[in-house]
Amino acid sequence: MLWNRREYPQIENLEEYRTVAGPLGARGLGGFALLGPLAFAGLALAWPRGNRERFVLGYAIAMTLAVAPFFVTDRYRHHLVPAALLLAALALERSAAALGKRGALLPVTALLAGGFVVVNLPAPELARRQYEWGLAFDLGTRWAEQGRSDLAIAEYEKALRLEQEGRAGRVSAVDRGDLYYDYANALARLGRGAEALAWYQQAVQVAPDNALAVRALADACAAAGRIATAESLYAALETKSGGAPLAWIGRARLAAARGRLDDAEAQFRRAVDANPALTDGWAGLIQIQIQAGRLTEARATLAQARRAGLSMDYQHAYEALLAALAHDADAARRALAEIPAGATQADPTLADVVRVTTGVLGGNRGARVAAVTVPWRSVLCYCRHRLSRFDLPLRSRRTG
Repeated sequence: MLWNRREYPQIENLEEYRTVAGPLGARGLGGFALLGPLAFAGLALAWPRGNRERFVLGYAIAMTLAVAPFFVTDRYRHHLVPAALLLAALALERSAAALGKRGALLPVTALLAGGFVVVNLPAPELARRQYEWGLAFDLGTRWAEQGRSDLAIAEYEKALRLEQEGRAGRVSAVDRGDLYYDYANALARLGRGAEALAWYQQAVQVAPDNALAVRALADACAAAGRIATAESLYAALETKSGGAPLAWIGRARLAAARGRLDDAEAQFRRAVDANPALTDGWAGLIQIQIQAGRLTEARATLAQARRAGLSMDYQHAYEALLAALAHDADAARRALAEIPAGATQADPTLADVVRVTTGVLGGNRGARVAAVTVPWRSVLCYCRHRLSRFDLPLRSRRTG
């Protein structure tokens, strides 16, 4: 696999970019299909040349032995490239010197042929059908992260059709559950709540240990008024790995919806104490405190959230809201200006905070009062964040 012509992607898959955007340079010239045979020939030519060439030979062997037992992916094979290029240069030099000399080219040709065989040996690869399924899934994920749920749905549905027609190859239950979950998220963001709920159910059925899917299903049931079902799902969620803080956030939202703000605040606080990386836990806590009119405490909580790693977009959003409620319109507008336009498209909760802040800045006294006294949708809405899963780079690993 390390010396094979195939590239094994770990983070970004060049084949995916070629599929979508077209050729990336001259195909074949920049890969191991050309470099590999030349470098392989250079391995045999290096030893007699001297100490420098032997060092390069040793470097190539050492890198091969160091990488092969662990990870054979494109990013790790990069460390083999410097030695491979120098070895390839030896092969090219010997070939050029042999031109015109009778019989001198035969040994180099034999070495190059051997390298060609080694580089093209059968090696593990993803089945084409499974690749197409993964490509559709990955493109859907990328569109969703750009806030284009409409385009994401089109790609997810392509993957679903391949699966339903039996043309997706062997897909694990975990990956299928992820697809159903992501598809439901996109549906929810377009206001198709009933369809989203059905796909959350499918996601949980296929991958019952996926805490994010169980949490999303519970939230969707709560949003649909099926409180008893939501409560039972939150109870089940507490038994999942990493699920307890998510369950506490869900219960906090239910408490906020019923006007039990003290209970909601305690649950939000419990969640962020257990897992400070939960953005919507901090969001709910800050909003509850603002809703109760305790702006000083809300500022202190925002400072805590900032130290815990709250995203810059949320930091700016809550800075703007707190400034607007303190009648500092200039500071509020400066903070809002720091939020990229596309960020609110991809995150409904963030969009709500910006919308409420803009309403306060509008000078409407009623908007100011509503922002402080009414349970906002941004407190009660059931966000479909990916939470810890969104910290991964774009998931071209699915098409690896």
